[in-house]
Amino acid sequence: MATPFAIVVPFDAEVTLVAETNHAIGLRSSEGIELLIHLGIDTVELKGEGFKPQVKQGDQVTQGDLLMEMVVESIKEAGYDPVVLSIVTNTADYLDVISTATEEDIVVGDNIAAAIN
Repeated sequence: MATPFAIVVPFDAEVTLVAETNHAIGLRSSEGIELLIHLGIDTVELKGEGFKPQVKQGDQVTQGDLLMEMVVESIKEAGYDPVVLSIVTNTADYLDVISTATEEDIVVGDNIAAAIN
């Protein structure tokens, strides 16, 4: 059996969405940042295969909590790209949203972006 890849909460938030097909999760931070975490490209076609959500809509979560387990090997075997996209969906509410991440592996607790009011 393939080892699942852990998707964790980047900041304290409320879970605003768990897609029916489990390929996307929405979060809203206490500061109002709305983040969509999209798991893979065209993975909606998998109808939930390869994804195991650990939260549900309405849950309050803390930075580092497990959001989702994603079986990268099975997603690749099905012919899909398992890239994980983090998209701030309310950028119009901020002067700027900038990436602070490098191309190195990101670990829990790393700052990867900043939203400037």
